[in-house]
Amino acid sequence: NVITTLPDGTVVDDTNKSKQSYMALAGDMIPWLKEVLNRMKEGGTARAIIPAAQAYGSVGTATIPPNSAVIYDIGLVSVKLAR
Repeated sequence: NVITTLPDGTVVDDTNKSKQSYMALAGDMIPWLKEVLNRMKEGGTARAIIPAAQAYGSVGTATIPPNSAVIYDIGLVSVKLAR
């Protein structure tokens, strides 16, 4: 489960509310987020505050403005290896 927010408190995404698990391939993640997940154990929680330059930089995304830090509150439910 992941809650993604901006420093001003704007919630960008909340998988708890959407009732959908967050699934991603390691190659699709920003490097800092991958680093956090690699250190977590199943059932663990973590907060990752990713500086703008290491998040989406000057490009941003459809929901994250350019040059924005991003905060991820993560609850790691399970890890499944891709085949």
